[in-house]
Amino acid sequence: LAYSYSSHRTDRLKETIRISSMTAGIVSLLLTVMNLTCGKYFVSLFVEKGSQSFIYGVLFLKILCLGCPFSGIAYTIISFFQAVNEGAKSFLLAIFRKGALDIPLMYVLNGIFGMSGIVAATPIADIACCVISLILIRLWFKAYHMKMEQREAV
Repeated sequence: LAYSYSSHRTDRLKETIRISSMTAGIVSLLLTVMNLTCGKYFVSLFVEKGSQSFIYGVLFLKILCLGCPFSGIAYTIISFFQAVNEGAKSFLLAIFRKGALDIPLMYVLNGIFGMSGIVAATPIADIACCVISLILIRLWFKAYHMKMEQREAV
């Protein structure tokens, strides 16, 4: 990413992001499906089957998996902003996901849905962070194209 950015290879930059996001999304989707279908087995490796902890573990694993594909895409974009010297955007996205959104959502959703609400806050924050990341990267590319057009006009 950093090489493509510094050499002004916008086409290569976009392609790298596209491939990285697709790879992250597909791998996380496959792992999500695996966890959703085999979750009981995975939880049973750590907790005794039939126990209250097992029941909660299976439920919480299912809830947490829902945000994985979105998280993979968001982290690709967070890495992109680091590579193009936009560390502030990268930092703000990371803080937004875990601090500004995830933690307050845990309190709110706990009051509405109990313990499951606390767990549900993470995939909701992942989805929101992904959406905001996609908006920010789109805005970044628009500004970058304008900057390159101005540079070429001079």
